[in-house]
Amino acid sequence: MKTKILIPAIIGITVSLVALASFVFIGNLVNVTFTVNPSYAQFNLITINLGNLTTSQYGYATSTITINIEKSGDYQFVLENQQILQQEFSNFTIVLSVVNSTAYSRVIIGGSNITGWIANDTLYFNTGTYTVSVAIYYTVSSNAQPLTFDGNIVGLRYVS
Repeated sequence: MKTKILIPAIIGITVSLVALASFVFIGNLVNVTFTVNPSYAQFNLITINLGNLTTSQYGYATSTITINIEKSGDYQFVLENQQILQQEFSNFTIVLSVVNSTAYSRVIIGGSNITGWIANDTLYFNTGTYTVSVAIYYTVSSNAQPLTFDGNIVGLRYVS
């Protein structure tokens, strides 16, 4: 009687081991990485085309952008590609007029080779939607070198 129970038990264990052996882990097939960043502000990039410029030419260009601030705090407007701007322009001033239903502020970055250059300025924003009028005033340097430029000139950073 013991053999009648022992043989099926051995067969059962063997079948289980064979089934287990058919599910041997070979290795990882898919790995995923990601970072969740908090959303501070939403906006669409604007492009301002100054056209074909000549030495000593001056002028201005304007545009408007809407920024939706999702987290209150200090935001810094940063002049980017300052070295290129300083080489090609004797004056390149960006005036950002920031307006919503309860506030008005103005930020000025850029500058001139005479008065100096301002690389950034900070504003406190409450949550809400703001309209930013962008005005660029420029004078091409008399020493400007041939150059085609397509890049960022103003960045927005959340400070705190």
